[in-house]
Amino acid sequence: MIKREWLLGVGLLSGSMLSAGALSLAGAAAAQADDAKIGAVGAVNTTATSQLQGGTSQTLFVGADVFQNQTVRTDANGLAEIMFADQSTITVGHGSEVVLDTFVYDPNNQVGQLAVSLSQGAMRFIGGKISKTTPVKINAPTATLTIRGGIGMANFPRGGQGLAAFFYGIEMTVTGRDGILRSISQPGFGVTINSDGTTSEPFRLSDEQLAALRQLLESNSPDQGQAPVDPLKPIKNFGSNDTFKPDNPLLSTDVGNKSILNGVVIDTTPIS
Repeated sequence: MIKREWLLGVGLLSGSMLSAGALSLAGAAAAQADDAKIGAVGAVNTTATSQLQGGTSQTLFVGADVFQNQTVRTDANGLAEIMFADQSTITVGHGSEVVLDTFVYDPNNQVGQLAVSLSQGAMRFIGGKISKTTPVKINAPTATLTIRGGIGMANFPRGGQGLAAFFYGIEMTVTGRDGILRSISQPGFGVTINSDGTTSEPFRLSDEQLAALRQLLESNSPDQGQAPVDPLKPIKNFGSNDTFKPDNPLLSTDVGNKSILNGVVIDTTPIS
């Protein structure tokens, strides 16, 4: 059994913000170059590398800029955390490869578009400003995922069965190669994706499955400092110094402030 764990996030903002910022977002997209800076490396160990389109592979370091179309790779022990300008965060797990396909953001209206490709392995997404109004897209080898306003994880081992897990927020969708869309709105549920692109019905994740997913994001060695902080680890209170800022207050108007605690759905709304 997994110890008591909080998966914290932020609530849903009004969809009206998207309409208000549509024109400025279009302008931001037109002005942004393909190799524009879109964020930075928040945490890493020495077995994570990156490569710009057409460039050479380089070892990642904390604080390094990241760019659109950049590829992030880790080996069997590697981990990397990418923090985007809208406060979205992805953690690239062991033996994984993620391409930062698209990032467009209008900070004035806090709207934008974000898409990445998980070529193989595992990644976790924690939503920032963009996912509150627009689903974030994850292109995987045998399926396409979207996450709205929350936290999700995907694992696609090369040639094996994939798993998409939803931990917090409004909705995750999984569309297989067969075109069937699976929608998950209950935290702690997931969908498996077969190698032929067919998908299962959503199901509640077992403690063993949650533990296996967590292991993909944990450092394999105590000597590999600066590994990403795991929000699945116990957080004592909202004053925590966790990388992902769980102490940010949730809005009183938030919809669906739900997370999972030891496999059980709970309410994470702070008591005023």
